[in-house]
Amino acid sequence: MTIDNSDLEVISTACRWLAAGQAVDLVTVVKTWGSSPRPVGSMAVVRRDGTLVGSVSGGCVEKQLAEQLARSSERTGTDSEDAADGHRIVTHQIDDEQAQRFGLSCGGQLELVFESLTEPDALIDLQAAMQK
Repeated sequence: MTIDNSDLEVISTACRWLAAGQAVDLVTVVKTWGSSPRPVGSMAVVRRDGTLVGSVSGGCVEKQLAEQLARSSERTGTDSEDAADGHRIVTHQIDDEQAQRFGLSCGGQLELVFESLTEPDALIDLQAAMQK
């Protein structure tokens, strides 16, 4: 398996934020349809205040994801609205008008897995293995 520097940056950032007491969502592309600027396996990490590192769409949906998480956290007053196991799957569609605005040839669809994390333990070993 080839480790992309951006993957290591996402995991390292998530570890730092988690160690500092920030709750985060690790977002991973698991399936795509149509035009997709980022391949399956692409990752981003998003803090609950909307700060984001990484990319799951080349810029098309990152801003929306960050804003949605920040609004959700503000609205509920909690860190998460996730399922009991801390993850959820979201399908995000980019229509042709949005695609044109972002410079894509046509619209597409992404299936994203959101993993809500509050502790760095799950990522520390992964980060160490990626740095080898």
